[in-house]
Amino acid sequence: MDDLPELLTTRETANALRISVRSLERLNEDGRGPPRVTLTPRRFGYPKRGVATWLDARTTPAKHAV
Repeated sequence: MDDLPELLTTRETANALRISVRSLERLNEDGRGPPRVTLTPRRFGYPKRGVATWLDARTTPAKHAV
């Protein structure tokens, strides 16, 4: 089991992303949230690596004022 990804809870994921749990739930409802694993019908786990990859994909370069 050492090769299993470390999973974050919904609250831990929201805290790491600096958004509310409800905002994370909305992203998931729209299919725009980070990848998650269904543990039970009401509980999800978020692989740390998947959350980091999702966040990297959403990162945009800063615009410089001219």
